[in-house]
Parts: sequence; C-alpha cells; structure tokens
Amino acid sequence: MSDVWAELNDRQRTYLGTLYECDQATEAGRRERATRGHWDRTPASVWRWQMYGPADSALYTRLRTAGLVDPGTGSTWTALENRRLVQCRYVPDTFGMQLLEVQITALGRKVVRAATGEQRPKPPPKGQLRERQWAALARLYAAGDAGELSEDMMYGRGGFDWMRTLLRLRDYKPSPLMEEYRAPESRMRLTPFGATTISVNGHAIKRCIPTLMLRSHPRRYQPIDKEFTRDLNCSESPRPQNGNSEEVT
Repeated sequence: MSDVWAELNDRQRTYLGTLYECDQATEAGRRERATRGHWDRTPASVWRWQMYGPADSALYTRLRTAGLVDPGTGSTWTALENRRLVQCRYVPDTFGMQLLEVQITALGRKVVRAATGEQRPKPPPKGQLRERQWAALARLYAAGDAGELSEDMMYGRGGFDWMRTLLRLRDYKPSPLMEEYRAPESRMRLTPFGATTISVNGHAIKRCIPTLMLRSHPRRYQPIDKEFTRDLNCSESPRPQNGNSEEVT
C-alpha cells in the first residue's frame, strides 16, 4: 500500500485524503444516528458517494479552502480513478447541470490508512460478544419472561445501540439470543437459548460488568453445546465443568 501512496503526487494525496475524511465523517454520522434508533439499510455502495460538484459540499469546500479547486481538478480525479482508488460519476442537478460525485474504493481506504498509520479496531473472534452485548443480555435476563419495553431498551437510561448491540443479539447464529414480540406494545425478551447462554456464563459476565447484579430467571433452559459456549465467553471466563446449566444468583 505504501508503494501506491508513494506514486501519488502531493495534490493527489490531498484529494484522496480529503475524500477519505469525508467518507469517514459520513460513516460516523450514520453510526451516531443508529444509536438514536434512526437507521436504514442503504448499502455502502450507495451512501459512500460524496458530492464534489462544483457545489456547496463538504468535499468541495475543503479542497477549495486548501486552494486546490482549479482547471486541473478533473485530471486529478481521473488519475486517482485510473489507479482504482476512487470511482467517479456525473449526476444531474434540478436544472440538468452535470455534477461530479466521487467514491473512495476499499483499496483507496486501505492506502490512506497505511499512509497515515491509522489502525482499524479488530473485530472480536467469530461468535464472541462485546461487553455492551453482554450487558443487554444480562438486563433482559434480569427482566424475566416479560422482558423489557423496546423503547426502554433503546432510549431509556442505559439504552443500547440497535445496530451494534440489539440487532446482533436478535440475529445471532446459530440461534437468536433475543427476540421481539408485542404484548400489545413492542417488547424484547431472551430466547431460551439466550437464557441458557447467560446462565452458563454468569460468573464471566459479573467479571466483565462488575456493577451488574443478576437475579434468578424462571425460564427453563435448553441444552447448550459446550464448544459453542467456549467461543461465546469473555476472555478467560470460567465454564461449567459438567453438563448442567449454572444458575446465576
């Protein structure tokens, strides 16, 4: 990646770096809105397009402030596109004028990160839950069979991010850990598999979240595969030595 960056001149590097900053700002904005329950399924191939224009856009404004908006702009974007670092397209505005949109590619993002030394957070091992996901499970465990109001889980005190926490629990493989239902309001509760997971890993959860107090859950637990549970645990978390679920008190 450093070889690709070295091949670019200062102008091209500034264009690519500025586009990367706008791309990451858009991504951060989407994550922030999702934490407040405003999320959508628009694919990244759509929302990553950045308006250049010329228009009153973040990308255009930053490059103009840097003194890099001039007749050579088109050739700069073309040079980056020829290296597969960006994609370019033209879209008409309301008056039919063609405006330039650009999108940084996966390769382009890798090149910028390699050049700047930015480290992307490594995802946890497959099947392992993050602390906030454990916390959401524990809260539903403590709530019993009725579970919690969906509104309270997302927007109440100590609420949880829908995309990064609750949706992860609902869509967990090989079996959902949490489910949604109406009674008549929208609520969330543990599945039997989720209750078993909490029961088996109770001491590990208490270590990951020291202030969390769990009370006994009346749900009947289903058998759980030990190998799968090992992947689900927090690091160095204890596991039951027999086939019985471990009750949390």
